[in-house]
Amino acid sequence: MKKTEGREKRKTYGPLIQNVLTVLGPVVCIPAYVLYRSTGGKIYHLIFIFFLVLFIHGLFRILVPSFLFLIFRYRFDPESFWFSEKSFEKGLYEKLNVKEWKSFVEKLSFHPHKFDMEKHEDAFILGYMCHAELCHEITIILDLMTCLMAENIIEFIFLLILALVLVSLEMSFITVQRYNRPRLLRIKKRKEERGEILS
Repeated sequence: MKKTEGREKRKTYGPLIQNVLTVLGPVVCIPAYVLYRSTGGKIYHLIFIFFLVLFIHGLFRILVPSFLFLIFRYRFDPESFWFSEKSFEKGLYEKLNVKEWKSFVEKLSFHPHKFDMEKHEDAFILGYMCHAELCHEITIILDLMTCLMAENIIEFIFLLILALVLVSLEMSFITVQRYNRPRLLRIKKRKEERGEILS
C-alpha cells in the first residue's frame, strides 16, 4: 500500500466491472435461456450458465461486504490468529513476486479510498483490510457452491472450471491484503512507539 501524497489518484476498475456484470448477466442470460428451451441447444445452456454465474458472483461481491459490515463494522483485530501473518507467508510472497503484480490487483479494488493513509487512521485501514479479506474468503466458498447447479457431469466440469477461475481472482485479492497488512501494522506500531498515535 502506498501513500497518495505526491501521486495521482489511483484509478480503479472494480465498480466498472461490477456494473458490467450486473447489466450483462440478465441481458445475456434471458435470451440464452429462451433459445435453450426453444431449440434444446446445449451451447445456449452453457452460455446461460456462464453469464448466470458471473451475475451471481457480482451479487456476492455486493451482498457479502454489506452483510459483514452490518455485523462487524470493520472492527477486526489484525493480530488475531486468522488475520495475523504466518511464518511461511513472507517467503511465499517473495517467490510469487507479489510486489511486482499487486498494483494491478489494487486497480480492481471497489473502494481504494478506504486504503488512503491520508484520509484514514491506520487502525481503520487495518480493520477494513481484514474486512476485505474475509469478504473474499466467503465469496470463494459461495463461488464453489455454484457447482451444485450442475445437472450433469459436463455442466459440473464447466462450473468447476469457472469457479476455479473466480477463486483464483479472489485469492489474488486475499494475497495482496495479507501482503500489505503486516507492513501497515509495523508502521502503526512505530508511530505508537514515537508517540505519534495512541495505542
